[in-house]
Amino acid sequence: MKKALTLLTAALVASGAHAEQLSVTFGATADLSVRYGDIDLSGNATQNDDIAAPHITLTGLDLDGVGANDDSIEVRFSVKATGGELRRLAAGYRLDKGFVLTFGIASAKMVYGSGKSKAIDGRIVSAAGNNKGSKITSENTGKHLVLKSADTRNNRARSIVAEFEVPVGSSTRAAPVVVPVPNKPGAPGGASRKGGRTPKANPATAPAKPPKAVAPPTIRTDSLLLPRLFCDDMILQQQTKNTFWGWAKAGEKIRVRASWGEQTSTTANASGKWKLFLATPKFGKGYSLTISGKTDTIEIKNVAIGEVWLCVGQSNMGWAMGNSFESEKEAEVSLPDLRIFKSAREHWSVPLGMPRDRLSQWKPCDPDSAAETSAVSYYFAKKLHQELGIPVGIIQQAYAGTPIEGWMPWEIQKDDPRTIAHKAEYDEKAARVGSREQALSDFEKELAEYNAHIDAGETMKNSVKPWSPPIITKPANLGHQYPGHQFNAMIHPVRPYGIRGVIWYQGERNSKDVPQAANYRRQLALLINYYRSSWHEHSGGNVAKDFPFQFTQLPSWTAAQTQPVEGLPAPWVVNREMMRLVTHDVPNTGMAVAIDTGDVVALHPKNKKPIGIRHAYLALKQTYGKDIVASGPSFRKQTINGNQIVLYFDSVGSGMVPGKPGMLDAFAIAGADRNWQWADAVIKGDTVIVSSPKVSKPVAVRYAWAMNPSQRNLLYNKEGIPASPFRTDDWALSDPAAKIVTVKKPAKAANKSSRDWDRPVMTQ
Repeated sequence: MKKALTLLTAALVASGAHAEQLSVTFGATADLSVRYGDIDLSGNATQNDDIAAPHITLTGLDLDGVGANDDSIEVRFSVKATGGELRRLAAGYRLDKGFVLTFGIASAKMVYGSGKSKAIDGRIVSAAGNNKGSKITSENTGKHLVLKSADTRNNRARSIVAEFEVPVGSSTRAAPVVVPVPNKPGAPGGASRKGGRTPKANPATAPAKPPKAVAPPTIRTDSLLLPRLFCDDMILQQQTKNTFWGWAKAGEKIRVRASWGEQTSTTANASGKWKLFLATPKFGKGYSLTISGKTDTIEIKNVAIGEVWLCVGQSNMGWAMGNSFESEKEAEVSLPDLRIFKSAREHWSVPLGMPRDRLSQWKPCDPDSAAETSAVSYYFAKKLHQELGIPVGIIQQAYAGTPIEGWMPWEIQKDDPRTIAHKAEYDEKAARVGSREQALSDFEKELAEYNAHIDAGETMKNSVKPWSPPIITKPANLGHQYPGHQFNAMIHPVRPYGIRGVIWYQGERNSKDVPQAANYRRQLALLINYYRSSWHEHSGGNVAKDFPFQFTQLPSWTAAQTQPVEGLPAPWVVNREMMRLVTHDVPNTGMAVAIDTGDVVALHPKNKKPIGIRHAYLALKQTYGKDIVASGPSFRKQTINGNQIVLYFDSVGSGMVPGKPGMLDAFAIAGADRNWQWADAVIKGDTVIVSSPKVSKPVAVRYAWAMNPSQRNLLYNKEGIPASPFRTDDWALSDPAAKIVTVKKPAKAANKSSRDWDRPVMTQ
């Protein structure tokens, strides 16, 4: 279905940000698609019939603010074959054994209605094979992608993806305005692909605002109200007693009946709140639930039973799969037994019984729900679902730019000196700026407007952004940086829903300087222990008191490492070390190493897939007992042997290897003078032997000790999982009397286009 879209958003104009990337996909007959950021513009795209010189045109654009959407973007590709005849069938370009296909970008330009044009930069990103398990090797220079088949079976190359930058400087606009093409008769739900082409674009007038859609209903009757977690398509944790709760009339008897044969009842208390526990069998699907009061009944359909994980953190936990590398491979995903619950960001000064977000609901995994959910959570859950062969659910609770202090109650952290100072800072700001009474009054007005839109059936604020509850930023003690505020609005309302475990991706906001990052060890352990004990208590003991808790180690960011050890300007590596130590301090925890992901400039890197899969490895091994290698080489101890230090590792898997050809070069060594030097490092069995001609009496080693060690030759196991940064010394990481050094954000890149980094393939 073609959508009415306007991409000139207020946010882009206000920030002066570069436009989103334009992604073009071609190959098989049905592969033609075009996306601008999150927006599908395939209906505006046409393609010629020349298989050696595909020419794709995107029409119905306004790139210069002049004329009636009479601008376009034209992209010309080249395709060459050696080892056989160039042929394109419905399933893609022929790529049999011995064939070599070379895809290139011949030209790309914006064409204005005036006749003028302007070239745009682009690169080939990826391609896929048509046969599952097909063996294809590739070489990618950006401008050209060379594919070779090493399979005995017939194969096809398809889903060739290229990305192009639509520069802001091309006009006064921050992004093109798009007028989509209406559906042609006989082509419901999308453009015709007959003959490999879409119908010629026919621009139409975009409506003033998005069409109405049906908002998911609040699960309530005259006397019963349920949290949004309890709705059609929900999933319950298997083989335990799951907590059900809600509201009714004071003293009303509530009964919950399940189609698998269990039932239980309770009575609402004086305030109308009720809670009970319902046993679940082994995994399954197609169940139903009935919640009954004295007069009213609510029925919940298509209930699954399986494994449920809570996924919590700041913006990189919330970063959508559809905005990540390799998202094109999920364009046709259909996993109805993978269930996704995604909440809007909210914070509040006191614990909420129920979030204000009225659009959150359980959704079976399809291309739309997958694209909008957290990339890390999605790839984690998908891997679990496929490996375990049972239903899996994820509850995504993410809020951008939030500190760990916001994700737990003030009462449990009130003795932490740094948290006390953090709270005092925001109390002082609140005393200087902003009226609490006025802010709350304004919030209530905005909340009423939000509810009015939802009541009217509207789900979208504009063509790309759904409606969400209002947010208070001032005064600061009502804002999103204040201790406890994310917990109050995003954790308290979902506790104690039945879960197997938690994935945590947060830490950037707590790594502005080294002293702040060094405190993370205490804070993360405090949060884990509180989540576990409180979930166990409020679930009637049914959620394990030591449930699995995983966290993502911070990825690489800023300029690539050039010094053996980075000091005060590198707080992220200190945070990584604190996380590593928490895995030793707190039982049943796991850490997904991410230093081979990240970006030199972007704080929100697109290479999220490896992180999600590594979290799944941890769960499969530690929680579900699968016989796999769950993590990369893990430092265990060191011994000093003359002028060498021998480092011993666990989790070596099938053996340790460098990440790329050549010697390991991310190790640093120092003597008692603490003068760090680059070290020679040689793998021998489950050890790495480290030395330097400049250090005759070594005492300590540090590995990958930098903000961005990603471009060094890192240590992996043969399963393709990297070792965590670590240090063998216990020297002070900062001087309390020294000046605080704050991490500096890199300058924005002139060219916003990005590519994933090379890393060893994960083999499990």
